[in-house]
Amino acid sequence: MKKIHNGPAKVAKGMIVAGAYLMYRPKFLYTDKDEQNRQLKHPCVVIANHSGVRDAPFLLSVLKGTGLATIVAKDWYEKKELTWLLKGNNCIPVDRYKMDISWLNHAADAIRAGNSVLIFPEGHVTKGREMDTFKSGFVLLAKRAGVPVLPIYLDHEYHAVGKRKKVMIGTPMELTVPEGGMTPDYFEKEADRFRQEILRMQECADRVTAWI
Repeated sequence: MKKIHNGPAKVAKGMIVAGAYLMYRPKFLYTDKDEQNRQLKHPCVVIANHSGVRDAPFLLSVLKGTGLATIVAKDWYEKKELTWLLKGNNCIPVDRYKMDISWLNHAADAIRAGNSVLIFPEGHVTKGREMDTFKSGFVLLAKRAGVPVLPIYLDHEYHAVGKRKKVMIGTPMELTVPEGGMTPDYFEKEADRFRQEILRMQECADRVTAWI
């Protein structure tokens, strides 16, 4: 396997992340007024609706604290022009078109190393304000690693000038205790519970004008 030199990748990531923050000038809203903090104090599974291909660098620019490993579609991860950057910056590939659980081991290792893991449960970018079904892999990871899930809502527009990008940061949520065991039905219901939470956050964001 060709050796990947992380130095240039780290520098490029820093430039991309800083550029995303300056370009989109985020405005914040928190579900808990006592927790108005972008600092990830402890490892968790971070989930968000997928509003565009710029979501990952934007969230990397927003969240501070623990390192953030990112789950990336394998077809993007293997693009020649991106491989060096993604491999050098703690990105974990997942095959969206096959039964792939290899990413789970790598993500669990990242959490054990003290990192949080970012996942977009829809698995693809959605158009407009609609939110697709959440795949349950993030629930399996949170259960396996024994960490909470942090829901985040992103509005659906990126403007380089003028309107600022809005992001609503939720409160870390624990998984419920499976009454009938960890069945496929349990994981599906948990995934939908978090989808409903982000939908609730979307509704709240639409009503609020006092963004930070």
